[in-house]
Amino acid sequence: MRRHTGLLAGLMIGVLAAGMQPAQGYEAQPPAMELNLEGTTWDVTVFPSPEAAQHGEKSFKDTFEFQDHKVAMSTCVPKGFRPTSYSTAPIGDNRWMFKADQESMAAGKTFWNGDILEGTIHGYLIWAQPTGEIARYTLEGRRVKRAAH
Repeated sequence: MRRHTGLLAGLMIGVLAAGMQPAQGYEAQPPAMELNLEGTTWDVTVFPSPEAAQHGEKSFKDTFEFQDHKVAMSTCVPKGFRPTSYSTAPIGDNRWMFKADQESMAAGKTFWNGDILEGTIHGYLIWAQPTGEIARYTLEGRRVKRAAH
């Protein structure tokens, strides 16, 4: 019995060690590169949720501009939302998550989140208004200006 246990242990170590080696002809994939949004412009349409629409919120066109590691939303700037830092993270093959939070003394807080796939974006916006009301929206758009290389 001991002989079989030793043989089995040796076989398992060999299998585990072989499993850790790349298969013949396989090349390790490089780590995902960063998503470069710097210098890009996106045309976006924002749609209110049914609840927000019942409270009078309307669809609107917006432009996202990424400059100096910040993003500005064209319809938010006049409401006192300044360009703000943003973050990105990979979420799949050529897919990235984009996130930005903004605050305006006059208009409240906005929370933007998008799923970017190549030249398109889909996501949502949550707007916490100073009155305490919360408005939810979905968004979709496309890149209209590429980053300068």
